[in-house]
Amino acid sequence: MHLKEPRNISCQTSKKHTHLSLFSALFLFFNSLLVGQASAAFTNIDCTAPADLTALGNIPQVECEFLEDVYTDTAGTGWTTNSILDTLTDVNTWFGITASGGNVTNLVLPNNNLTGTVTNWTFPVNSTQLIFKQNAALTGDISAWNLTPLTALTHFSVNDTDISGDLSSWDISGLVNLVYFALQSANFSGDISSWDISGFTNLVEFYINDNAFSGDI
Repeated sequence: MHLKEPRNISCQTSKKHTHLSLFSALFLFFNSLLVGQASAAFTNIDCTAPADLTALGNIPQVECEFLEDVYTDTAGTGWTTNSILDTLTDVNTWFGITASGGNVTNLVLPNNNLTGTVTNWTFPVNSTQLIFKQNAALTGDISAWNLTPLTALTHFSVNDTDISGDLSSWDISGLVNLVYFALQSANFSGDISSWDISGFTNLVEFYINDNAFSGDI
């Protein structure tokens, strides 16, 4: 019988390599699925296509790309609530998104199982509310985030996350419309004595506790 034939060492070695190669291929395949699940980009929207931007409510390409970055970096397919996202419909119908006059203004996604590593997002210049709080699995260094152009911003929150960064270089002096600002219970650091909040005449709540900041403001 074939099973009783003398063992061929080179043949056995070849089979071993074949098995290892097959195992490696399967590992890479399933790993790619997991990676894709954690960082799936839009599949139904092309942010460079004018017709798609029109369907989204005539938002600019840069704002479509911002929404795609957020969706990708934070595993949008796994959000607790992610209704209507990644569809060719007005972004005002998307969960947590508000637009006005063809511009994204609000991104409000608290406690929504955002996971992953945030990157250097370019926020819509007309943003008024950016809320990412209470997403404990959200990580990344946001020291390079530029809030300076967001002069219409009223609410900003990334508290109760695992986000980090030395924020000493942030310039928030122009955010004079701020009502609510929260960074507490995260992993931020830096000397913030240069932060100027003297013009925040509308400010009601300002939280930066439970971090490693230094300096007086």
